[in-house]
Amino acid sequence: PCEVPDPFWEDAERELAAGRTEGVWIEVLVPRDAAAGAWTGAVRLEHGNAALSVPLKLAVFDFELPEERRLAVTQWFTFPGVPFNREVERYSERWWALLAKFARIIAEHRQNSFQAGFDLIRMRLGKDGRYAADFGNFDRWVETFDAAGRFDRIELGFVARLEGGGLTDPASRMRPGRLPLELEDGVSRPPDAEVLRGWLAALREHLAAKGWLTRAMIHIHDEPFIHHEESYREIAALVAEAAPGLRRIDAIETEDFFGSLEIWVPKLSHLANWYETAFRRAKQSGAELWFYTCCHPTGAYPNRFLDYPLLKTRVLHWINYLYDMDGYLHWGLNHFTGPDPYSEAGVTGPLPPGDCAVCYPGSDGYLGSMRWSTMRDGLEDFEYLRVLEDRLRALKARLGEAGRRLDPRQRPLEICRRVAWSFRDYTRDPAALLSARRALAAEIEAVARGPLMVVQTSPPDGAAVPPWPRVANLWGVAEPGSEVKVGGRPVANMTKDGVFFEALFLGDAQTEVVVEARHGERTAKAVRHLFRGQSPISPGNR
Repeated sequence: PCEVPDPFWEDAERELAAGRTEGVWIEVLVPRDAAAGAWTGAVRLEHGNAALSVPLKLAVFDFELPEERRLAVTQWFTFPGVPFNREVERYSERWWALLAKFARIIAEHRQNSFQAGFDLIRMRLGKDGRYAADFGNFDRWVETFDAAGRFDRIELGFVARLEGGGLTDPASRMRPGRLPLELEDGVSRPPDAEVLRGWLAALREHLAAKGWLTRAMIHIHDEPFIHHEESYREIAALVAEAAPGLRRIDAIETEDFFGSLEIWVPKLSHLANWYETAFRRAKQSGAELWFYTCCHPTGAYPNRFLDYPLLKTRVLHWINYLYDMDGYLHWGLNHFTGPDPYSEAGVTGPLPPGDCAVCYPGSDGYLGSMRWSTMRDGLEDFEYLRVLEDRLRALKARLGEAGRRLDPRQRPLEICRRVAWSFRDYTRDPAALLSARRALAAEIEAVARGPLMVVQTSPPDGAAVPPWPRVANLWGVAEPGSEVKVGGRPVANMTKDGVFFEALFLGDAQTEVVVEARHGERTAKAVRHLFRGQSPISPGNR
């Protein structure tokens, strides 16, 4: 038994017990129009007549994170959730106001997908055999999220049910689910598959009319195993026939969904096991490839459990960049397992600690937590990596032929691999992660600030170049007319448009390659490391 800090408190003041040390978590929201540079302030602690002022320093970088979310993120939620489900009447004005607040805090944490359940829709079958729906609550739900932030995805519910034992029962199969349906007097309910066809056709027509079809995703069934593949494919085909253009998404426990899924979401451990045999091929075929975590994987794998170091939560999205993934899913935003979210029974229950939730209820809305903020920070790290890639891609286009060899992903990947280098191998040192983030910021600024100098080595920075011989290639481009030196010596090969290249004959103990450029009074410097054996700073670059 222990006390683990996680939820943020809404109290304006907090009394601390004598003789007890407690940490303080500080977040500073930087406005988009804030001037770049060093900012200073202070944190003041008061008790009675005593006061203590602690200096606070903040570095504001000279670039903005994009409003666009380049990584799809969903964490499933229940609404209004504990304890509001006992206090707030469904579809009352307070209920809608609470939803708007909930949507805003979700958006602030860079989640860009929200669930929209079938229970928001009243579907009716008439004597004429036509399906007619009241989409009023569904539309207001979607519009409430759209008003709150950058939500790109609408995540619809599940359309299949399980027949037989549990998911792991090899005899179990998936069948069309029983969707809610009102019947006109004298009308009998058709078979479930027929209802599903009519339901989906009406839903697709409405989504298309609202301009939401390209944003929508629909689930077949959660976590199908290999013994479900055939029955799953049958229902997936029904969905595609009834609602063409509606993308199918699921968390999956097996490999063969070619032609049945547009968005594959394997568990992180399955992604590691079957990446080369199935999942890389799915992405190459045009599918989106996400991963999910839940009550597992555990052990060496990162996850967002309450008793894990926060680094394990943050590093998830460095892995997303490392493998060029498209999204992340977790089932538990606020699915508390008991009536008191601030108890072990409420936030853990039979699951790993904290698996079911990362946000907590306050007096009139939801509050953040250390884990939720850390996940947001990891998503921002992902955007840092993408911003550097974007700037290098734009530079490559501007350089034309001179930038032919520039790989816009190489440098972001070199820095990424200082933090994560496989699905389950990553630094355990928070300082290494924060140093990598600062390096990203510095290089993003340098691309815009100049003078122009881009350096690539083959093999990449941080890699091993074992003996003998120890030879690597260096390529770069600088401002035309620049003086460029490698290891203090002028480069021998440089074209009139600023391209330079050199074979690096590395000494037995040499690990560092220093490239310097001078153009008038302006200078640039790049340092790359090529090790004799396994890299001590980036074990993934080998």
